[in-house]
Order: sequence, then C-alpha cells, then structure tokens
Amino acid sequence: PSTYRGVTQDMALSLAGDMFGLLLERCNLLVAAQPDPLDSLLAPATQLQEDLGNLLVPVKVWCDWLLGNNDTWYPVTSSEPFAQLAQLATRLEAVKADMQELLDTCLTEEAFMAHPQAGRDDFELIRLAEDALLCEFDPWFRGLSWESYRQFAPRTVSLARAVAAKRLSQILLAVEFLEGLDQPVLKWSLPDNSHVCLVRDTVDQVSRDMAVSNLTALIARDEYVLEESYSGEEEEEEEEEREGEDSETETEK
Repeated sequence: PSTYRGVTQDMALSLAGDMFGLLLERCNLLVAAQPDPLDSLLAPATQLQEDLGNLLVPVKVWCDWLLGNNDTWYPVTSSEPFAQLAQLATRLEAVKADMQELLDTCLTEEAFMAHPQAGRDDFELIRLAEDALLCEFDPWFRGLSWESYRQFAPRTVSLARAVAAKRLSQILLAVEFLEGLDQPVLKWSLPDNSHVCLVRDTVDQVSRDMAVSNLTALIARDEYVLEESYSGEEEEEEEEEREGEDSETETEK
C-alpha cells in the first residue's frame, strides 16, 4: 500500500533496518562457519552456536513485524536488512527439508484439540520465549494468526529442536511473504540458485530531497531579504530625490 511517510519516519526505519542488517550479517557469518548447519541451528552444542540461536530470536521478531506492518515499512527505505535476509534464507535452504520433516510430526492446535483426550499428554506445546513476551504487544501481532504459532510437538522429539525449527520456519514464512508481494522485495533466482533482494536504498534520495528542500528554503529567504533590501534602498533614493527637489524650490524662492 502507498502511504505518506515523513522524513523523520523514513530515517527511523532506515536506522532500524541497518540495525537488523547487522544482526542478520552476524547470523550469516555464524551459519557459514558451521561444518553442519543442521546441528548448529537445531541442536547448538557450542557457545558460537548458542550465540546464533540468540541472534535468531530478534530476527524472527522482526520478520513477524514485517508480516503485519507493511503499511509502515513499505516502500522500503534500506535494502541492507533484506539483502542480508535473502542470504540467510538461502543458507536455510540447506536445512529446510529436515526442519520441515520435524515440524510435520507436530500437530496444529486444531488437530491437537481433535486428538483423543487420552493421547494429548503425548504432545507438548512449542513455546517460543519471544512469543510469550510479545503476545499482547499489538504492533508486533497485527495481521497474524495464532493458528500458525501454536503447534504441539510429540514428546518423542526434542522440544529444543522443535522450538528452533519453529523459529526458523517463521523466518522463512516472512521470506515467502516478501516474495509474494505485488512488488516483491525478495525473489528466488534460478540462475543464482538463491534468494535475492530486489530493492535499492532510498536513503540517499531522502537525503537529496532534504538538501533540495533546505536549499529552496534558503534561496526563498535570501530572495525575500534582497527584495526587502532593494525596496528599502529605492524608498531611500526616492526620499532623497524629493528632499533635493524641495531644497531647489526653496532656493529659487
């Protein structure tokens, strides 16, 4: 949707985008450094892998926010986070099948409620800490449905792996959303065999617009000052001419 945004909001969105771009860049570096991305993402065993999991939490929250707030962030002001998100999505393709296989063993809330009461104890709700923290925060949850969030994992599956898989699936859901917009932000590129970013930065254009606006205001102010100055000088000259004429008249008398 096309909406009016002020320069201040554009700059704030650009700053936020750059911050998430840094988070995503760090995630990409950590994923690329792992010999086995599947284990590092779903079953972290080292400090660096745990750091990766912690970084993916705010990334997932940001992706959730994108889903319900495109009237705020679109058109895009900074390509940086989306270019980094495209890289992360490409890296996640390597674990997507295994991740989906794990989630396919889980039940949706509807399926869980339809399950026999006696068998419900065999499943456990997948709880993401960030969801519990933000569940009543309206700007985060706009346009989203709890049905896509509430899943129940069988107790035979590691709950920690299910949580990690669910978090990654929400990130990839946002990628699908961005690729499905009328004017896509991302797309899957067959020649490159990767997700790519389609947007260009508008920060430079915003800066130029601000500079032009300021320059126009300065020119208009200077023209006004010059006009007032010339007007004052003309009035003084006319007054001096009148005084001179009156002096000549007095002399002749």
